[in-house]
Amino acid sequence: MLPKHRSPTHPGEMLFTEFLQPMALSQVELAARMGVPVQRVNTLVNGKRGITAETAWLLADVLGTSPEFWMNLQTSWDLWHASKARSPCFTQSRWARDWGEGVWKSSRGRKDEESDWKSSGIRDAVLGDERVPLHSLEVRHGAPRWVG
Repeated sequence: MLPKHRSPTHPGEMLFTEFLQPMALSQVELAARMGVPVQRVNTLVNGKRGITAETAWLLADVLGTSPEFWMNLQTSWDLWHASKARSPCFTQSRWARDWGEGVWKSSRGRKDEESDWKSSGIRDAVLGDERVPLHSLEVRHGAPRWVG
């Protein structure tokens, strides 16, 4: 379950406070045991890098944990930050209802443009009664979000 009023602990912070400090293990020594550059461990500990599946396996082997432990920490971190970055207009039930009914409307457009959505003639999205220029939306994994 994600915390509601604070950010989840970053996997790098957990690595440092719960493993490196108690074990008196330096970042350099951990990197050597993992067989990775020290910068990789350092950027992870400083919260500038996330846990990849490969890193999860390496940490699990060296520290005696499971790779799922590290991936769950990263997933919690990513989901919490993604939920904070979402635009409120896309989380409203009206948008979800309209999106499910197919709000993308075709407007004037030329068929000789470069990308697929341009060549299909789709130019605008409709959010309720408001028409939104498609270039101000980005769609990833089927969910639109504002980009500008």
